[in-house]
Amino acid sequence: MEILWENIVLQYGIIARAQRLMFVRDQNDLTKVLKREKESSGLHSDSWEKEYQLQFAWDKHATLLKAQSVAMKTLDGLLARYDELLRSEKTTEEQQLRIDKLRSEIAKLKGEDGDPEADGGENFVEALKGKVPEVWDNGS
Repeated sequence: MEILWENIVLQYGIIARAQRLMFVRDQNDLTKVLKREKESSGLHSDSWEKEYQLQFAWDKHATLLKAQSVAMKTLDGLLARYDELLRSEKTTEEQQLRIDKLRSEIAKLKGEDGDPEADGGENFVEALKGKVPEVWDNGS
């Protein structure tokens, strides 16, 4: 049960991290990523060829939505399994309170307006404080 709970917390952190990494500022947001670098040598000079991949706002947003959908489905599955185990006589009150709190936080994230990104991910950050600090402290 504890391992399952750790997986739930980890999955929740993954969702928050993805939201932060894939943040799209506006429709003009463009990310330029170096894809390949190659040295070219000729008779008169040497140079470097660089190939870039452009990530447009709509593409970044679509990628986030797809990944987030899969991640949320995984989280829902983990929560359902945990909930099933909670109904057994082996459950402690602390475990029941944890799942209730996480459900409440997820409901807040989904929000009344249906826009979980409206707060810039601050609800995710608050929900994760003290739970998965390594998600935020890896230098990114």
